Amino acid sequence: MRSKSAFLALLILLVSTMADVACGRQKLEWKGTITEKNGVVIVKNPKEPLYRNSEFNIVQDLKIGKKAGKPEYMFSQITSLEVDAKGNIYAAEAKENHIRVFDRNGVYLRTVGRPGQGPGEFTFPRHVHVNPAGEIMATDEASRSVKVFSPDGNYLRQYLLKTFYPMEMDYGGGDVFYIMDFSMEPPGFKLFRLDSWTDEPTELAHWAMPMPDPSRASIFDPIMSFAVMPDDRLLYGCPTEGYEIQIFSPQGRLEKKILKDWDPQPVTAKEKEAVLNELKKRSPSGQVDLEFPKSHPPYRVVKSDDLGRIIVHVFSEYAAEQSQKTETLFDVFDNEGRYIAQFHYPFQTLIEKPMLWRGGKFYTIEQDEDGYLYIVRYAVGFKF
Repeated sequence: MRSKSAFLALLILLVSTMADVACGRQKLEWKGTITEKNGVVIVKNPKEPLYRNSEFNIVQDLKIGKKAGKPEYMFSQITSLEVDAKGNIYAAEAKENHIRVFDRNGVYLRTVGRPGQGPGEFTFPRHVHVNPAGEIMATDEASRSVKVFSPDGNYLRQYLLKTFYPMEMDYGGGDVFYIMDFSMEPPGFKLFRLDSWTDEPTELAHWAMPMPDPSRASIFDPIMSFAVMPDDRLLYGCPTEGYEIQIFSPQGRLEKKILKDWDPQPVTAKEKEAVLNELKKRSPSGQVDLEFPKSHPPYRVVKSDDLGRIIVHVFSEYAAEQSQKTETLFDVFDNEGRYIAQFHYPFQTLIEKPMLWRGGKFYTIEQDEDGYLYIVRYAVGFKF
């Protein structure tokens, strides 16, 4: 009788505990606010993400590249990466002036384009993209054009960008181009939306970049970044005033601002030493005296995955050696702009390297101590 009573008591305690846990999960609430001002939705996020105890798993599952052997697997300067719906990987090679295509297992398939200044030829390919029809698109900086190829690599057509010099670029639906172009009046960069069918440009944002100053460690300046989301909205960020991200409609109208409270990440003595050592290598005889900011910008780069989540590269410790791994911090927002998770991982220095999030995978470029480049893919998992 006692054992039966004890069992019932234990069962009641277990059920009660499980109910408490379930209630705790139900009570998990996002602490931010959503308001609207002048037709723009404003999402304000706290410092802490919704899922503070989320687990993040990342495992390297593919590495493409060789030090010697078949030239198709040897890289010199990869400027852009793309992945299509089948998982095929596209790499724009600037020095070779073509695009190489690999299947999802890293097997070489074909080369698209060739060096030159004629139809289907590149002088400096960048910003590779695969549109919904499977066509391969890429900018050619020297000719200020977008060259388009069929899925099997045959040249189809080109779009002239005319006055634009595509420093950075991304592609919207219906052959809409988003272009970051340099401006002299006032000095800085401007972000344009260009409709390729009408040749009508619309200025979306302006980044008044500081004038070059040899006495300032400009590596820590904020930068402009942008990316097209799966629903064709444009994600834009340039954190000169704080942690703010903007989202534009496919027609180019500002429709949302995402804000987040943040603690400045200080520039460390180790980072200052790395910058000074790099400068001394370039001019051994010159005296190096730099002005360093107290902290890093609120974030570096904004990206979107194919589920519409916003993934923000917040911080990577500066390292002069590109093969060195440094702790990197990312923030994750859902497609409504709510701050849901944060994760750290010791990637190789990611400043100015291609970063792509597709199909639960993260793609980037890494190099070994001898300077050989590799396309690297990581399988990514979030557990909230």
